[in-house]
Amino acid sequence: MTGTDVSHLSEVSENGRPSDDPRAFLSAAHGLIVSGWTQRADARTSNGDPTDPWNRDAVCWSLLGALTAVYARRRHAGSTDGALQALAQACVLLARSIDTDSLTAWNDAGARTQAEVLAALDQAAKPG
Repeated sequence: MTGTDVSHLSEVSENGRPSDDPRAFLSAAHGLIVSGWTQRADARTSNGDPTDPWNRDAVCWSLLGALTAVYARRRHAGSTDGALQALAQACVLLARSIDTDSLTAWNDAGARTQAEVLAALDQAAKPG
């Protein structure tokens, strides 16, 4: 990610810095997937080519790609340690709603839908 412009992914809390709350992290990933979801690539451009999730040209993301993009935006905003902790905690929350060893395999399952991915993120982000 070094040298990559992720400023277009900016997300800040009231204090001008990204929230380190894992539920806010999941909510940000949810927002990306609402705008576009994909399978068999972490992210894709508008013409369907695979790309890095933090790439300016990305228009749709897999579950893992969305989490990676949110991590990249928070790291870019200067919250390196907080971003890593939020990512780790978000994955723990996801593990409670998705029974899988691989987010990629789960996302790419043949019958998987965007609605199911969004529902899993919603479930994981619920308090308690």
